[in-house]
Amino acid sequence: MLANPFAARLREEGKTANRGIKLAQFIYEVRQDASGVAPGELRRVNLIVKDPERYGATGGWGYASYDADGRALPVNPATDCMSCHASGPVTAYFPK
Repeated sequence: MLANPFAARLREEGKTANRGIKLAQFIYEVRQDASGVAPGELRRVNLIVKDPERYGATGGWGYASYDADGRALPVNPATDCMSCHASGPVTAYFPK
């Protein structure tokens, strides 16, 4: 998971914000060998951005997903994204 500098600073300072947070999640195949587990081939990239004006219907969070070749994958934030986020803590880092 990567965060933009603004989100990283908020996390370091233990603060939250209503907008401007951007996160990227990289999903890899699991590669396992004698030395342990490591990331294999990139499968998907998920992006999340906090912008209440644009994404009011999903709690202010916008979601996008791409395959390893950069092609957009169809996502329905209400069913594909929010169900996981609603089950965890409500913070700037785990949006509800």
